[in-house]
Amino acid sequence: ELLALGATSGRVGPMAAAVGALLQFGADILPQTWWDRVPWSEAEVLSSVSLVVTLLLTIAVLTWLVAIASTALTYGGFELRRSGDQLLIQHGLLDRRRRTIPIARIQAVVVGEQLLRQPFGKADIRFESAGGAYGGADGDSGVLFPFLSLDEVAPLLREVAPDFAADPAAPMTTPLPARAMRRYITAASIGWVLFVATVAALLGVWLHRWIDIVSWREALLFLLATPLFAWLGWARWRAGGWRVEGSMLMLRWRGVSRQTMITRATRIQLRQLTADPL
Repeated sequence: ELLALGATSGRVGPMAAAVGALLQFGADILPQTWWDRVPWSEAEVLSSVSLVVTLLLTIAVLTWLVAIASTALTYGGFELRRSGDQLLIQHGLLDRRRRTIPIARIQAVVVGEQLLRQPFGKADIRFESAGGAYGGADGDSGVLFPFLSLDEVAPLLREVAPDFAADPAAPMTTPLPARAMRRYITAASIGWVLFVATVAALLGVWLHRWIDIVSWREALLFLLATPLFAWLGWARWRAGGWRVEGSMLMLRWRGVSRQTMITRATRIQLRQLTADPL
């Protein structure tokens, strides 16, 4: 389960940045004789597709392994206990962390389905808790349970936080309107299209006399990824909606992963409406 948790976690992105930074300082870390064997500065690296693909796959595998190891060290030995009106959580193999959460202060729970976990029906549970007047405590949030099957969420919540015991897989009774689909697809795609167009313009107009490897025509090939962003916008529209059952309120949305928030109408503390210039 720790391996599956790490392989499907959202830590791959931050770990990729860490691996990239490590490669930038590779000459100072690795023996000079090893580092000099890698033709980083030669044009053949960029012109050879097979070499580029091999390098990217190597970095991807290394990043994935680091993410798995980091997640295993963080959540190894995870324990969740209920003691009266408090929840006790502890986890970590090297750095053992413990925290106590008053159940009465929990304002909402959020069930997250990472993109790689969703086909397998796996999820994680996070909590949002309010601050209190006693000692000037601030609000808190964190992991309630890091990895479990979606059909196990409701039984677990009935044991640890009965006020939020609901099935996160239940369909939303109020989905987003059909007219919003076009707006979701446009919002998800327009940024990528503008980015590729800007890069192509810079390469084609200003830098073509210095860069012979990548042309503006090749840069435009990145537009082939636009349908992927359009699909993401459609998936966000399809996932969005809400459900009301008595005082229970469920909200669902998607960034890359699908999130389902379960709360009580009596515990809502803030409502906001935002609109960008478009």
